[in-house]
Amino acid sequence: MKVLITYKKEPPIEFVLESDQVIVGRGTNCDIVLDSDFISRKHLEITSVNDEFFIKDLTLSNWVSYNQERLQKDTVVPYFDFAELLLPGDFVVKIINDESAQNKSANLNKKDNVDIFKGTLTNAMIKADKKSKKKVLKEEVDIDVEISNNDLKDEKVKKLILVIILITTGVYYYLDSVTNEDSVIQSISEKKKIKKIIPIRINESTLDKKNNIEQKKNVEDGKSVFFNELIAESDKCSSHIVSNICSIIFKKIGSGEGIIVKTNSIYILKNYSLHVEQFFDYDFDKIKKGLSLPNLKDVIAAEMILLPSILEKLEKLGITKVHIYLFEEKYEKAELLESYLVETAYYRRFDLAEYNNSYKKIKEEFNFSLFEKDLQRFLTKE
Repeated sequence: MKVLITYKKEPPIEFVLESDQVIVGRGTNCDIVLDSDFISRKHLEITSVNDEFFIKDLTLSNWVSYNQERLQKDTVVPYFDFAELLLPGDFVVKIINDESAQNKSANLNKKDNVDIFKGTLTNAMIKADKKSKKKVLKEEVDIDVEISNNDLKDEKVKKLILVIILITTGVYYYLDSVTNEDSVIQSISEKKKIKKIIPIRINESTLDKKNNIEQKKNVEDGKSVFFNELIAESDKCSSHIVSNICSIIFKKIGSGEGIIVKTNSIYILKNYSLHVEQFFDYDFDKIKKGLSLPNLKDVIAAEMILLPSILEKLEKLGITKVHIYLFEEKYEKAELLESYLVETAYYRRFDLAEYNNSYKKIKEEFNFSLFEKDLQRFLTKE
């Protein structure tokens, strides 16, 4: 499988991969890494089945555009190279079947049964003089043939001219095929020696960042639309799967708060200001000091969720991902502050004592060191 990634008007970067499944994203464990804030950690999945390609949008609130339409989330769609495949941040993706590229290159070398010589002729040119009816062939290998009107009658000279014309025609087709198919021929020759080319990391800082503000705004707008859909859900915490968990996470459920179940994920909506007040037991001085600390959003997001017992229970219920949305109410409207992801399998990597000690230190001493050491790495910003 060959994948071409183009950023704006930059030359495309080519990836040749043997795997039948390729992941494109910002995460360092992806097969193709795009180092851009617009790209999700796992963004696009490409699958090859019997020389046919299929694509899937792996994002939660980001997007993949194919044939001028955004793909449905987690849905497999057939890919055809005549339709444009776009990612946020002006990235264009093209998928090529390596086997068809090899056949195309082989056919080009046999074009019109013209033999291609190993030597290279350059600057070859035939000029016709209407008055003298002479033909001159010039090139850098010092071929200089001059023929008069009388010489043209000689059969041997005619044959020589015919051979030279055929050579020149062959060189023209050779140079044309090399120019247009250089990347295909190179990949075929290298593929015999290399099983897999390690993807090149595309660093956005080395490329043109013009118009990034507008692109980033589009991504944020998409996330806000999804968040507003969650806020508008009326049956939060009504599912039997999460009704008991709701009572643990929320001491008192505020407007817009709750838990929504979608397939193998749950979405937890927390009112940030309300939970800060509850966290510091409505002590105004502590609340004021806590709000000035940079890690408080992470602490509030993880509170009563990064508990081994909660995550284990969710996993047994078939939940693999926990999405946490922190929001504030401004002018009677919910405004998204930050979103996080926690995987339920993480409960195996820490214990209840680490959770209790971390939160005790924060509440009593405003000390985040244990939280940063033991818990924060399990909380990923989306």
